[in-house]
Amino acid sequence: MKKLNIIHNIKYQVGIISNDRLSETIQKELNLNKGSMNIINYSNMEEFWYKNKIKFLDVLILQVGVCLDCIEMISLIKSKNQNIKIIILTQSQDPEKMYSCFKAGVMGYILMDDIQNIGNYIKKVIKNEPVITPSETEGLIRYIINLSKKKSEDNGNSHLSNKETQILRLLSQGQTLREIASTYQTSIYTVRTQVYNIMKKLKVNNRTQLMIKASDMGFL
Repeated sequence: MKKLNIIHNIKYQVGIISNDRLSETIQKELNLNKGSMNIINYSNMEEFWYKNKIKFLDVLILQVGVCLDCIEMISLIKSKNQNIKIIILTQSQDPEKMYSCFKAGVMGYILMDDIQNIGNYIKKVIKNEPVITPSETEGLIRYIINLSKKKSEDNGNSHLSNKETQILRLLSQGQTLREIASTYQTSIYTVRTQVYNIMKKLKVNNRTQLMIKASDMGFL
């Protein structure tokens, strides 16, 4: 397993995948730390894969826009070097994308107008400290809270009893409400109420939507 450099007289290997103009800006900021960092610039993903230096990199700065699907690319890079610390560099303030990137395994999500702090951010991720542009922290926290609330609501509303699940299965087999009522030796009105409650829990408006939703959620 590859180990991060921890001895002060050994340089960290830092890769940068970004357009030329931005690479120059980053390089200028990192020149202050050039005694401890060896910078390798890549103008695009093709060059990055062609040079095949991924196993030797400690940190990779990846600009959003140089690849079509950053999440997929992050996963692929991590599969080649699980210890690499990836910092995403972007112009967009997108909490959902930021959350997805961290979930995929990045250690940093930085706005381009925060580039002057890139040297400090690299030092932090090398120590396994995640970094975010300060102005983005609140947005990420709000997104996570809202996501958590939504999951809680969905889980609560979609919790069906054993009998409700059985009724769903009978409906999917083509049984009528009257046949289901006969099976359970109850009235058709009781079954109709139960089906209404199931639809309410699954947030659907008709039988077709009910069957699709129930199938998607694994109840059938």
